[in-house]
Amino acid sequence: MKTNTLKLTITICTFLTIMQTAYIITPQNLLSLYSLTIRPLIFTIITIAIYISIGSDQRPIPHANLANKIALIFALLFGLALLLLAFSVGIGHNSMVTNQSIVLRNLWERGLIIILGDLIRYKLIKNAPNQERRLIIIILTLTLVFSQTSEIHRIISGNLAAADAFFELIFTPLVIHSVLGYLAIKGSFLLVISVSFLYSMTPFLMPVLPAISLAAFSIITSGLIFISAIIYYAIMNTTKPHAQKIREKRAAKYRKNSLVNKGIATTMICLIIIFFAGMLPIYPVVILTESMTGTFNRSSLVFVEKIPPDDVFYRINEGTVIHFISHTNIEYIHRVVDITYDSYGERQYITQGDAVYVVDPFPVPQSNVKGIAHAFVPYIGYPIVFLNERR
Repeated sequence: MKTNTLKLTITICTFLTIMQTAYIITPQNLLSLYSLTIRPLIFTIITIAIYISIGSDQRPIPHANLANKIALIFALLFGLALLLLAFSVGIGHNSMVTNQSIVLRNLWERGLIIILGDLIRYKLIKNAPNQERRLIIIILTLTLVFSQTSEIHRIISGNLAAADAFFELIFTPLVIHSVLGYLAIKGSFLLVISVSFLYSMTPFLMPVLPAISLAAFSIITSGLIFISAIIYYAIMNTTKPHAQKIREKRAAKYRKNSLVNKGIATTMICLIIIFFAGMLPIYPVVILTESMTGTFNRSSLVFVEKIPPDDVFYRINEGTVIHFISHTNIEYIHRVVDITYDSYGERQYITQGDAVYVVDPFPVPQSNVKGIAHAFVPYIGYPIVFLNERR
């Protein structure tokens, strides 16, 4: 009897969602029991049930050896990028690798769940009919991102900064799992598990990492895995016969866009609009001058974390790069070099551009601070700089 993969996927994802929801309301004293025992056991049972329900798949994987070699290339690319980044910004000690017991616990709590989650994903996607694969990938991506998150209690308690929470626990996992869904269709399981384990577990296994914020590290990780997916597509596409490429292009002209495709496109457009409108915990700012050259060069797109007014006092210190509104109502991104108080006892910040030899003429009140600058993408803001110069 043939298994209905879509129904099986919905059933499993519903169960995983209920399981994670139960974890969110679990008392603090029972969290270790859940992480060490209950969650691995549930993922193991689900994986076994899938293999019993679907059975073994004897279909050959085209270019499996090539896919496995590309997995090694991905690992080298990721390692090289981290090495170059460490040389550029310095090396920081990883607090997640302070002793062997913590490493082993991370391998058990996180690594095992990643492997089992990839087994579930790979088996369901490979068994699904072509017309259902995209919907299954979306359902699995959202569910696995939610069900594999172990830091929800830190978000609830406020122990994780908004930028770190957004990029580390939402944005980057979504990118990683989306790419893994694509790789599950086109590649071998070794490719999927290698890429998944590498990009997800590096922050929990490497003793030293580049001295950058969690948000910046997450953005870089997302970019690297996206680039890896593009490289994989380009390499695998060259192995197709020319006649097959022509047939696929002709078929694409007559293929109707499904509701899922339209939904994905609409969602992506809405997210881009919301992001640039500054409605997310992270918002973009383009550097228009050269006052921060060396840190954020002119035309760079900087990612700024919103800071609520009540948190400014605790989050802003000497050395923090802040986005603020000056007394002339002009927005700047400069570094805090000193902290003073006005005649009413209100805290003020003395700021200075990294490429400027004098401090800014007026101190910045706490109420004028909008956020903390984190990561950046160079050159992407040139159109904004060009339009600003023509005003």
